[in-house]
Amino acid sequence: MADKRDRDHPLRDVEEASQLDENPLRNYIANETTEVRCEICGRIEESEEGLVGVPCSHGEKHVDEALDIGDGGCVSVTEVLSSETPRLDDVPDNIAETLIETDHSYVRIDILGGALSVPAEAYTSTTHDVQLNSFYAYLRDATEEDGGGSFMGLLKISEQMARHLQIDNVGEDKEPLTSIDIWTSRPELALGDELKGYRDAPKTQVLSALGLSDDGPYIHHLEEAIKEGHPVSPLNPPKLQIHYPTSEPSPRSYRSHTYTHSRYVTESIGQIAGVEPLSRSEVPDYSIVDEEPEKKGPEPPYISPFASHPTIGWDTLESLEPTETIIDALYTINKYAKEEAENGTKCYKSGEKARAKVHSVRKTALYAVKSIAIHRLVKADPDNVTVKKHEIDGNEFWCFCFEAFGQSFHQPVEAVVSDAIDTIANSDGTVESDDAAEIELKSDIPGNLADLESALETLATDHGIDANDYLTQHRVTESTGHLPSEFVEHSTKFDIDISSQWL
Repeated sequence: MADKRDRDHPLRDVEEASQLDENPLRNYIANETTEVRCEICGRIEESEEGLVGVPCSHGEKHVDEALDIGDGGCVSVTEVLSSETPRLDDVPDNIAETLIETDHSYVRIDILGGALSVPAEAYTSTTHDVQLNSFYAYLRDATEEDGGGSFMGLLKISEQMARHLQIDNVGEDKEPLTSIDIWTSRPELALGDELKGYRDAPKTQVLSALGLSDDGPYIHHLEEAIKEGHPVSPLNPPKLQIHYPTSEPSPRSYRSHTYTHSRYVTESIGQIAGVEPLSRSEVPDYSIVDEEPEKKGPEPPYISPFASHPTIGWDTLESLEPTETIIDALYTINKYAKEEAENGTKCYKSGEKARAKVHSVRKTALYAVKSIAIHRLVKADPDNVTVKKHEIDGNEFWCFCFEAFGQSFHQPVEAVVSDAIDTIANSDGTVESDDAAEIELKSDIPGNLADLESALETLATDHGIDANDYLTQHRVTESTGHLPSEFVEHSTKFDIDISSQWL
C-alpha cells in the first residue's frame, strides 16, 4: 500500500487556505526554516553549512571537476526548499481519509503529545499517564457516520499490545481490552463566528483547506454537500476512546454520579496526531491480531452520506414491471418528498436546525426511492417510456413520461445513468433531447394525497425498495443544555410495516 505521505494533495496554495477565518492547517504547518538540498547526493540540511564535510553518497562517482567536493563532502547547493511545508498527513480530515482507505488493514497510530491518559484498572475512576509516541493496531469499520458529519472506526489490539498500553486489566473481570474506538465529528458552522469563513468561502478554497486528495474516498460527498448548500466544516482532531466497566463516578464523565452498581462508560484516552498504513510484515509479532474479513460494500443502488442521488448499478439492477399501483405509490412519494423539502426550509429559517436536518434526511431518502424506482421501471419496459429534457430554474432535468398511466416524473440529469437513456433510445421508446424546454414545475400538494407509509410499504414489501435503507442517518441529536449529556434525539425513520413479506 502506497504511503499517503508521498501523494500529491490539492493544497497547492497555503496562503489561499489561510484566508479562511479559521484555517485547520494553521497547526499543521512546519516552522519556518531555511532548508537546502545538495546538488550531488540530494541530502537535505537546515543550512548550507550543515552540508559541508558530510560524506556525499555519490562521492565515489565521477562528478563535475568544477565542483570542489574536497574529500567527498557535500559543498554544492542548488535548491532552496519551501519554508512552509504542509504536513497534510496530520490534518484531521486527511487522517480520516487515510483510515477509510486503509480499512481492514494494519496501521501505526501516532499519539498527540506522546502520552495517553488511561484508567488504572476496571471498576475505578483513577487514571495514569502512559508515555507513548505510537502503537500498532488492526483497523476495521472505518466509516463516515451521521450523513458525513462524523467519523468512527475500531482498532483491534492484541493482549500483549494491551499490556504495552497499560490497559491490560481495564476490561470486564479485569481482562485486557482488545479494542479502541476512533471518533471525531464536524462542528456546526452556525455555532461560532470562528467558522464563518467556511460558511462563506468558495468550495475549492474549503476543500483545499481540509487537505484532501483529489481522488480520496469521500471528497465527492463533500463537494456534493457544498453544492447542495450544506457548508462543510473541518473535522475535530480524532479521539481515541475505550469502553470499560466502572462502579465509581468518573471525573471525566458527564454521566450521573448517583449510581452505585457497576456500569460501562466511554472515555477519551488521547488524540491521534497521524496515521501510517502498514503491511502485515511491517508490524511486530506482538501486535498481530485475528484479522476479520473485510465487509463487502452495499450492492448498488445505494446512497452514500452527503450524496444527493443514489448510485445505480444498471447491469445488476432488478427490473420492475410498471403497474397502476406502483405508479400511484411513486406519485405519492414524490409529493411527500417535496413537502419534506418545504418543511425543512421553513424549520431552518425559523431556527429549528435539528428538525430541518430531519426533514432534509427524509427528503433525500424519498428522492432516492423515486430515482431507483424510475430506473427499474425503465429497465423493465423501455418501449412505453418517453423521455424529454426540461429546464427548471436554470437546471436540466430528464422528464420520464409513462403515458399509459398518465404520469410523468422529473429527475436531475446527473441522477440518471446513461444506460437508462440509451435503453429507451434503442427500443421503441422515445428520447426527445435536442433542446431543453424551459418549464415551471408545480409544487402544490393535493389535499386528498394518499398516506405516505402505505405508498412506501407498497414498494418495500412487494419490491424491496425500503426508504429506511436510504436514510443517511437514523437520528438527529439536538442539544438542550450546556453539558454533552443534555440533548434530545429526533428519529428520521419512516414507519413502514414490512413484516408481511416474511410470512
